[in-house]
Amino acid sequence: MLLLGYGAIAARPGDPGRRERALFALVNGMDQRVELRVAQQWGIPWTLPLVAAIAAARRRPRHAAVALLALGATKGVEVATKKVRPRPRPLYVQPTALRDDAPLEGGSMPSGHAAVGACATMLLAPLVPAPVTAVTGAVTLLSALARVQQGAHEPLDAVAGLMLGSGIGLLGLELCR
Repeated sequence: MLLLGYGAIAARPGDPGRRERALFALVNGMDQRVELRVAQQWGIPWTLPLVAAIAAARRRPRHAAVALLALGATKGVEVATKKVRPRPRPLYVQPTALRDDAPLEGGSMPSGHAAVGACATMLLAPLVPAPVTAVTGAVTLLSALARVQQGAHEPLDAVAGLMLGSGIGLLGLELCR
């Protein structure tokens, strides 16, 4: 269901609407927060190999393999979407405060950080205690928020990334059974 929702978002027209632009302006206008910068790191590609290492340490080789394959699947769908349905970065649509490593080139939909973080959180959940899953879930949401605050993505790009990563993560969990 999440992947169908992702497809529906990705198929929408390219430019953000009035409400999305207003939400972007609100979040992008927030003061720079170190917490968001730190949380953003959960969405970089090393998180899925980390999940694979945890799965391997817990003697779950199939789970480890799925976590490694999930990185390729998540990044593959992200890159393909950006090529097939390019959506301009916020900078080209509205006034944008660019912070940290906000990219200027390439498509904006979906947020790869949000996708990788959500996928890692889903695949990590059965390997760790529930409080750890709750923390990584919150950090995933903060990572998605950080990408909007930094000017890298529109809000819907972040939501699409969360849906993509969660969907691939849930599919991966089914493969682990």
